[in-house]
Parts: sequence; C-alpha cells; structure tokens
Amino acid sequence: MRANQKLYDSNNKQVALFPLSGFHISQRDDETYSHNPNVYYATDYLGWDSSGRVYRAPCYAPVDIKLIWKNATECCAVWESLEKVHLANGMIDYLTILVYHDNDIQDGTYYSVGTIKRMGEIFNRTGTGGQVTGDHVHLETGYGRYATSSSSAYGTAEYKFHITDWTKPKRLHNYNALFINDTSPYQSPGNYNWISFSGGSPSPGGNRKHRFKWVLYANKLRDK
Repeated sequence: MRANQKLYDSNNKQVALFPLSGFHISQRDDETYSHNPNVYYATDYLGWDSSGRVYRAPCYAPVDIKLIWKNATECCAVWESLEKVHLANGMIDYLTILVYHDNDIQDGTYYSVGTIKRMGEIFNRTGTGGQVTGDHVHLETGYGRYATSSSSAYGTAEYKFHITDWTKPKRLHNYNALFINDTSPYQSPGNYNWISFSGGSPSPGGNRKHRFKWVLYANKLRDK
C-alpha cells in the first residue's frame, strides 16, 4: 500500500492492505532460523523499492488500528483494528498485527499504548531493534481481538498468536490477512499466495447516496 491509501468494500468495511509499498522476504513463516512455525506464523520483510534496499522503511496502517501492547525489551508492538475489517481470506473480523524491530520501540520513543493510527498513516518502520541480524520488520497477523480478559495470555508476555481454544487472535499467514494492492513484492516465495482486492472505493460508499432526496430526484431525471 501507499501513504494515506484507503480502501473500503461495498459494505463500508475497510479492506486490510499490506503495510509496505515494496518488500523482499528474508525469512518465510515456515522457516526455523529464528521463527517457530509450529506456534506462530511470522515473516521477515526488508524494505525494498526499484532502487533496492530501503532502510527504516515506513509501514502504513493496513486499516484503522490502535496500539494495545508494546514491549521495549523484545522490541515488539501489538496493534488491533478499531472495527471488523475485510481480510484477504474473505473473513470479516478484527485484524491484530504484531511487529518487531522498530528502533523507536527499544529507544522508548515509539507511540504510547492507546495511540490510534488511521489507515495509510505511518505506524511503524523497519529497523534493527531487539535480537536481529539486519534492518527488517517481523510481521505476524491474526484475526479476532488480542488477549481478552478471559484469555490465559491476559496480562502476560505471551503475546504471540497461539492456536489454542482460549486465545485470540487466531494466527493467519500474512497473505491470508492482507491484500497486496499497490505493494510490489520484489522477492516472495511461490507458496505466498498474495491477492489484490478487486473493486472497492477510497472512501465509504455503500447505500449512502440513497439517503438524500435531491440525489433520488437527480437520478429520476437522469433516467428519463
């Protein structure tokens, strides 16, 4: 996606978009160098454009999101959508997104818990904070709301997306959560089945036009 980009489906649900404008995958979600695919799906992305590597690449809010948890030691942050949104697998549900390695998290200059970022605004950057071998963003996605009070993970550092019966969000591959509209995948493995959202509008649409009598009258005249 691009800066300040917005997209809504025909039911006025925000369409979840991939947060980088271009990327090169450095570690897949089925690799085990520093990931555990038996517990969570995580992919490492380098910022990339037509000229090559982009350091401290901006990550744009895929939908309207709120920062609900962060950990400076682990250099990670968890954001949750404000409303249910349109996910790439067709689900309409909350999107929860976890990011690692933005240096601002480690330095204490990142956003405060409770901060809201609107779709298309910068909410994160690739970086070298925490345990890392180079500038990138570690990205995990899930559906549902994060660590509710009834969850065993509530109030603990158990922040990854476990696939138990009691913990939400449920984990999703990034390509099952996020549409890739206006993002360039300069390097992506064949099993990452990215799709773009067809149609939609950059602003809420739906049936709003039918609320105003003058629009109905204009439509009537046009149809004559």
